Amino acid sequence: MKQYIQTLLIVIFLLSSTRNIYAQNNIIRNSIYLEKENQPVHYILILPKNYESSRKYPLFIFMHGLGYSPDDVLNDEYPLLTNQDSYILLPQGSIRHHNGFSWYDRNSEKFIVHLEESESMVISATQYIMKNYNIDSSRIVLSGFSQGGRLSFYIGFKNPKLFSEIAPIGGVYMEDILDAYIDNIGDMKVSIYHGTQDDRSPFENIEKAYKELKAKGVNVSLHSYPLNHTYTMEMLETILNNI
Repeated sequence: MKQYIQTLLIVIFLLSSTRNIYAQNNIIRNSIYLEKENQPVHYILILPKNYESSRKYPLFIFMHGLGYSPDDVLNDEYPLLTNQDSYILLPQGSIRHHNGFSWYDRNSEKFIVHLEESESMVISATQYIMKNYNIDSSRIVLSGFSQGGRLSFYIGFKNPKLFSEIAPIGGVYMEDILDAYIDNIGDMKVSIYHGTQDDRSPFENIEKAYKELKAKGVNVSLHSYPLNHTYTMEMLETILNNI
Protein backbone atom coordinates (compact mmCIF):
# COMPACT_ATOMS: atom_id res chain seq x y z
CA MET A 1 0.00 0.00 0.00
CA LYS A 2 2.81 2.38 0.93
CA GLN A 3 4.60 1.69 -2.38
CA TYR A 4 1.35 2.33 -4.28
CA ILE A 5 0.90 5.70 -2.59
CA GLN A 6 4.50 6.67 -3.32
CA THR A 7 4.06 5.74 -7.00
CA LEU A 8 0.81 7.73 -7.16
CA LEU A 9 2.50 10.79 -5.66
CA ILE A 10 5.33 10.56 -8.20
CA VAL A 11 2.82 10.41 -11.08
CA ILE A 12 0.92 13.42 -9.70
CA PHE A 13 4.19 15.33 -9.31
CA LEU A 14 5.26 14.58 -12.88
CA LEU A 15 1.88 15.66 -14.27
CA SER A 16 2.01 18.82 -12.22
CA SER A 17 5.57 19.50 -13.39
CA THR A 18 4.52 19.12 -17.03
CA ARG A 19 1.74 21.66 -16.58
CA ASN A 20 4.15 24.04 -14.91
CA ILE A 21 6.68 23.66 -17.72
CA TYR A 22 3.99 24.44 -20.30
CA ALA A 23 2.86 27.49 -18.34
CA GLN A 24 6.40 28.80 -17.92
CA ASN A 25 7.01 28.56 -21.65
CA ASN A 26 3.76 30.32 -22.60
CA ILE A 27 2.11 27.34 -24.25
CA ILE A 28 -1.55 28.04 -24.95
CA ARG A 29 -4.19 25.42 -25.71
CA ASN A 30 -7.30 26.87 -27.26
CA SER A 31 -10.01 26.39 -29.88
CA ILE A 32 -12.13 28.55 -32.15
CA TYR A 33 -15.53 27.65 -33.52
CA LEU A 34 -16.27 27.62 -37.25
CA GLU A 35 -19.93 28.15 -38.00
CA LYS A 36 -19.62 27.09 -41.64
CA GLU A 37 -18.09 23.72 -40.74
CA ASN A 38 -20.11 23.49 -37.51
CA GLN A 39 -17.06 22.36 -35.60
CA PRO A 40 -14.23 23.69 -33.43
CA VAL A 41 -10.60 24.03 -34.45
CA HIS A 42 -8.34 22.93 -31.61
CA TYR A 43 -4.76 24.16 -31.54
CA ILE A 44 -1.65 24.73 -29.49
CA LEU A 45 0.06 28.11 -29.72
CA ILE A 46 3.62 28.57 -28.48
CA LEU A 47 4.64 32.17 -27.80
CA PRO A 48 8.14 33.35 -28.72
CA LYS A 49 10.85 32.98 -26.10
CA ASN A 50 11.69 36.27 -24.34
CA TYR A 51 8.37 37.63 -25.62
CA GLU A 52 8.04 41.42 -25.83
CA SER A 53 4.60 42.90 -26.41
CA SER A 54 6.05 45.79 -28.44
CA ARG A 55 7.58 43.51 -31.08
CA LYS A 56 6.11 41.70 -34.06
CA TYR A 57 7.14 38.10 -34.59
CA PRO A 58 7.01 35.57 -37.46
CA LEU A 59 4.42 32.79 -37.39
CA PHE A 60 5.31 29.16 -38.10
CA ILE A 61 2.38 26.81 -38.68
CA PHE A 62 2.99 23.07 -38.55
CA MET A 63 0.34 20.47 -39.42
CA HIS A 64 0.76 16.97 -37.99
CA GLY A 65 0.68 13.73 -39.95
CA LEU A 66 -1.93 10.95 -39.97
CA GLY A 67 -2.73 9.58 -36.52
CA TYR A 68 -0.84 12.30 -34.68
CA SER A 69 -1.86 15.40 -32.76
CA PRO A 70 -0.47 18.81 -31.76
CA ASP A 71 0.51 17.33 -28.40
CA ASP A 72 2.53 14.61 -30.14
CA VAL A 73 4.41 17.23 -32.15
CA LEU A 74 5.01 19.34 -29.06
CA ASN A 75 6.22 16.38 -27.00
CA ASP A 76 8.54 15.14 -29.76
CA GLU A 77 10.06 18.54 -30.57
CA TYR A 78 9.66 20.32 -27.22
CA PRO A 79 13.26 21.62 -26.84
CA LEU A 80 13.21 23.13 -30.33
CA LEU A 81 9.68 24.53 -30.47
CA THR A 82 9.85 26.26 -27.10
CA ASN A 83 13.12 28.01 -27.92
CA GLN A 84 12.18 30.12 -30.95
CA ASP A 85 11.76 33.81 -31.73
CA SER A 86 8.55 33.00 -33.56
CA TYR A 87 4.98 32.17 -32.73
CA ILE A 88 4.35 28.51 -33.44
CA LEU A 89 0.84 27.31 -34.27
CA LEU A 90 0.03 23.58 -34.12
CA PRO A 91 -3.54 23.02 -35.40
CA GLN A 92 -5.40 19.74 -35.00
CA GLY A 93 -7.11 17.71 -37.73
CA SER A 94 -10.84 17.15 -37.22
CA ILE A 95 -11.12 13.45 -38.10
CA ARG A 96 -10.41 10.89 -35.37
CA HIS A 97 -7.83 8.29 -36.39
CA HIS A 98 -6.83 5.71 -33.75
CA ASN A 99 -5.19 7.66 -30.92
CA GLY A 100 -4.71 10.77 -33.02
CA PHE A 101 -6.28 12.74 -35.84
CA SER A 102 -6.46 12.99 -39.61
CA TRP A 103 -6.91 15.93 -41.97
CA TYR A 104 -8.70 13.87 -44.64
CA ASP A 105 -9.64 10.35 -45.71
CA ARG A 106 -7.65 9.66 -48.88
CA ASN A 107 -9.85 6.70 -49.82
CA SER A 108 -13.11 8.54 -49.28
CA GLU A 109 -15.36 10.07 -51.93
CA LYS A 110 -15.21 13.16 -49.71
CA PHE A 111 -11.46 13.58 -50.20
CA ILE A 112 -11.80 17.02 -51.81
CA VAL A 113 -14.46 18.02 -49.28
CA HIS A 114 -12.10 17.08 -46.46
CA LEU A 115 -9.29 19.09 -48.07
CA GLU A 116 -11.54 22.14 -48.31
CA GLU A 117 -12.71 21.75 -44.71
CA SER A 118 -9.13 21.43 -43.47
CA GLU A 119 -8.14 24.45 -45.54
CA SER A 120 -10.91 26.48 -43.93
CA MET A 121 -9.85 25.31 -40.46
CA VAL A 122 -6.19 26.23 -40.90
CA ILE A 123 -6.90 29.56 -42.60
CA SER A 124 -9.40 30.53 -39.88
CA ALA A 125 -6.97 29.61 -37.10
CA THR A 126 -4.19 31.56 -38.83
CA GLN A 127 -6.36 34.65 -39.27
CA TYR A 128 -7.48 34.44 -35.64
CA ILE A 129 -3.87 34.33 -34.44
CA MET A 130 -2.95 37.23 -36.73
CA LYS A 131 -5.80 39.31 -35.31
CA ASN A 132 -5.07 38.60 -31.67
CA TYR A 133 -1.26 38.43 -31.48
CA ASN A 134 1.69 40.50 -32.68
CA ILE A 135 2.32 38.71 -35.98
CA ASP A 136 4.64 39.95 -38.72
CA SER A 137 2.30 39.32 -41.66
CA SER A 138 5.23 39.28 -44.11
CA ARG A 139 6.78 36.25 -42.39
CA ILE A 140 4.16 33.51 -42.11
CA VAL A 141 5.41 30.02 -42.98
CA LEU A 142 3.10 27.03 -43.49
CA SER A 143 4.57 23.55 -43.03
CA GLY A 144 3.52 20.04 -42.16
CA PHE A 145 4.52 16.40 -42.42
CA SER A 146 2.93 13.69 -44.62
CA GLN A 147 -0.79 14.60 -44.67
CA GLY A 148 0.30 17.96 -43.32
CA GLY A 149 2.82 18.23 -46.15
CA ARG A 150 0.16 17.56 -48.77
CA LEU A 151 -2.03 20.19 -47.11
CA SER A 152 0.87 22.66 -47.13
CA PHE A 153 0.90 22.46 -50.93
CA TYR A 154 -2.90 22.63 -51.17
CA ILE A 155 -3.50 25.48 -48.73
CA GLY A 156 -0.44 27.44 -49.82
CA PHE A 157 -1.15 27.31 -53.56
CA LYS A 158 -4.77 28.36 -52.95
CA ASN A 159 -3.88 31.16 -50.50
CA PRO A 160 -0.45 32.43 -51.59
CA LYS A 161 -0.95 36.01 -50.38
CA LEU A 162 -1.26 34.81 -46.79
CA PHE A 163 2.09 33.00 -46.65
CA SER A 164 5.64 34.07 -47.33
CA GLU A 165 6.67 30.42 -47.67
CA ILE A 166 5.33 26.90 -47.59
CA ALA A 167 7.60 24.06 -46.47
CA PRO A 168 6.00 20.65 -47.12
CA ILE A 169 7.80 17.68 -45.54
CA GLY A 170 7.19 14.20 -46.97
CA GLY A 171 4.12 15.53 -48.77
CA VAL A 172 2.46 14.82 -52.11
CA TYR A 173 2.10 17.44 -54.81
CA MET A 174 -1.30 17.01 -56.53
CA GLU A 175 -0.64 18.39 -60.00
CA ASP A 176 -4.19 17.62 -61.20
CA ILE A 177 -5.52 20.05 -58.58
CA LEU A 178 -2.74 22.54 -57.98
CA ASP A 179 -1.27 23.28 -61.40
CA ALA A 180 -4.25 25.57 -62.02
CA TYR A 181 -3.03 27.88 -59.24
CA ILE A 182 0.61 28.22 -60.31
CA ASP A 183 0.17 31.52 -62.17
CA ASN A 184 -1.21 33.16 -59.03
CA ILE A 185 1.33 32.15 -56.35
CA GLY A 186 3.61 35.11 -57.06
CA ASP A 187 6.69 35.39 -54.86
CA MET A 188 5.65 32.81 -52.27
CA LYS A 189 8.59 30.47 -51.64
CA VAL A 190 8.03 26.74 -51.98
CA SER A 191 10.67 24.87 -49.96
CA ILE A 192 10.23 21.10 -50.25
CA TYR A 193 11.79 18.71 -47.71
CA HIS A 194 11.75 15.00 -48.52
CA GLY A 195 13.47 11.72 -47.73
CA THR A 196 15.19 10.03 -50.66
CA GLN A 197 14.15 6.61 -49.29
CA ASP A 198 10.50 7.54 -48.68
CA ASP A 199 8.36 4.48 -49.45
CA ARG A 200 4.99 6.20 -48.96
CA SER A 201 5.55 9.40 -50.92
CA PRO A 202 8.28 8.34 -53.37
CA PHE A 203 11.11 10.81 -53.79
CA GLU A 204 11.04 10.37 -57.58
CA ASN A 205 7.53 11.85 -57.66
CA ILE A 206 8.40 14.92 -55.62
CA GLU A 207 11.62 15.42 -57.59
CA LYS A 208 9.57 15.38 -60.82
CA ALA A 209 7.12 17.91 -59.36
CA TYR A 210 10.02 20.12 -58.25
CA LYS A 211 11.53 20.17 -61.74
CA GLU A 212 8.17 20.98 -63.33
CA LEU A 213 7.44 23.77 -60.85
CA LYS A 214 10.89 25.25 -61.38
CA ALA A 215 10.42 25.16 -65.16
CA LYS A 216 7.17 27.08 -64.72
CA GLY A 217 8.92 29.88 -62.82
CA VAL A 218 7.93 28.95 -59.25
CA ASN A 219 10.35 30.05 -56.51
CA VAL A 220 10.93 26.45 -55.45
CA SER A 221 13.76 24.54 -53.76
CA LEU A 222 14.19 20.85 -52.92
CA HIS A 223 16.00 19.70 -49.78
CA SER A 224 16.65 15.95 -49.77
CA TYR A 225 17.66 13.74 -46.86
CA PRO A 226 18.69 10.05 -46.67
CA LEU A 227 15.50 9.21 -44.76
CA ASN A 228 12.35 7.14 -45.10
CA HIS A 229 8.88 8.62 -44.50
CA THR A 230 9.79 10.70 -41.48
CA TYR A 231 11.23 14.04 -40.43
CA THR A 232 13.82 15.15 -37.92
CA MET A 233 14.34 18.02 -35.52
CA GLU A 234 17.17 19.19 -37.75
CA MET A 235 14.77 19.59 -40.68
CA LEU A 236 12.39 21.70 -38.60
CA GLU A 237 15.30 23.71 -37.26
CA THR A 238 16.46 24.49 -40.81
CA ILE A 239 13.01 25.81 -41.70
CA LEU A 240 12.69 27.84 -38.52
CA ASN A 241 16.15 29.35 -38.92
CA ASN A 242 15.19 30.67 -42.35
CA ILE A 243 11.91 32.35 -41.48
